[in-house]
Amino acid sequence: MQKQSKQKHLVELAVTGAAFDKLQQSEAMERLLFFTRIFARFAPQQKVTCAVAYMAAMQEMVANTIL
Repeated sequence: MQKQSKQKHLVELAVTGAAFDKLQQSEAMERLLFFTRIFARFAPQQKVTCAVAYMAAMQEMVANTIL
């Protein structure tokens, strides 16, 4: 019998630059950012946007943890 993972519905995503743009427009990327492991075929500006979004999400997470 295998041990069941404590984390249910663990999802890891791979997105292209085009998918990233669509997810950004629908504001879904904010929720999916930490589940995305592979970012492929991104333009340089998309990489910057992704990095800035990740840093902002990390800062918010840290701020919520401290409070």
